[in-house]
Amino acid sequence: MVAQYLGLGAAPQDPVAVYEVARPGMTPWRESGAKIQDVCSKIIEDNDKFQVNLDVKHFEPEEISVKIVNGCFIVEAMHEEQAEKYGYTSRNFKRRYPLPGSVDLDAVTSTLSSDGVLSITAPIKKPTDADGRIVPIVTIGPMEKQERKKLFAKF
Repeated sequence: MVAQYLGLGAAPQDPVAVYEVARPGMTPWRESGAKIQDVCSKIIEDNDKFQVNLDVKHFEPEEISVKIVNGCFIVEAMHEEQAEKYGYTSRNFKRRYPLPGSVDLDAVTSTLSSDGVLSITAPIKKPTDADGRIVPIVTIGPMEKQERKKLFAKF
């Protein structure tokens, strides 16, 4: 995934970032952080859904996997070394997104758009009834009215 950030400039913590040089067409480092966040992934969480949109344009659909493990989305993508004009490139990544406890894990969907955006959506479970529900009381074994009176007289 580093290849997609080429041209954004060096990070202040990088050993080569001794000073920042402004060049035409280059984004200053202070402004590039927001762009990197938008390029990589976007998380949308509202009352209806929890959704992750992820840029996977460098991968074929069969090179991407989405799993739900221990309450997290796990997205993995990998392709083997490929020859390019000036050498060879291989890419891989693994991302884990913790899910809120209120999502419906059985209704999770994922779609891949033609421009390489993977969207994984988990709907939020809605309460079935605002007034609650009645829980039936099951009696075990026959009990005479006389025995019940004796039993509840203690309370």
